[in-house]
Amino acid sequence: MLPRSVLSLVCLSVLGSTFSSQAAPVLLDFQDLSNGLSVPSNYGSTTVLSVLFKVGDRPGNPGHPGQVASNFGTPGSFGVVELGNNSLQTLSEIFFTPDPGYEVSLVSFSRSRGTNTVNNAAFRLLDPNDAAVFSLDIENNPLEKVLVSVNSDFYTGPITFQYGSLSSGATRVDDILLEVRAIPEVSTIWLAGTGLIGLLGMHLRNRAKATRS
Repeated sequence: MLPRSVLSLVCLSVLGSTFSSQAAPVLLDFQDLSNGLSVPSNYGSTTVLSVLFKVGDRPGNPGHPGQVASNFGTPGSFGVVELGNNSLQTLSEIFFTPDPGYEVSLVSFSRSRGTNTVNNAAFRLLDPNDAAVFSLDIENNPLEKVLVSVNSDFYTGPITFQYGSLSSGATRVDDILLEVRAIPEVSTIWLAGTGLIGLLGMHLRNRAKATRS
């Protein structure tokens, strides 16, 4: 007869392997870009995650190149910079869309300013329904990088990371860390549940035999 402790351990092991998938990190550190180079629109895309950069509107400054790589303020480390114009502009956006069967979470990013000009900055994370699940407004964004933890939920649909300037100056983000993991298939969950029922039935039968004897 299976001891109760062993049965519990087996059940927990099966459940754990079924419902928890190993999350793979995806880091955007922009190290392979040259200073002042516009960031490619699909920079950071992987086989299971699509990344798309969209530049925010800049009233009165339509010809600006938009999101560009820069190591200003932090030598040896690159980030992506969105230059500000005024408080009426929209924020630049980065869309993260997992492939079918996967889900994505924003873990953290670092923030700083991209010029010597005083910079007030905004950072947002929108879920697939465009509802804000993270919001941060900063006055006098520093030159040195500051790590910001988000640790969002996992989403199967696209999530949108927004950032930009609420004043003059430039907002810079770097070290954008995400996690992508596979979603357990329904068939896998069904098989695991069937296995658990079988284990429980075997345990009850053995227990009944032991009681009769």
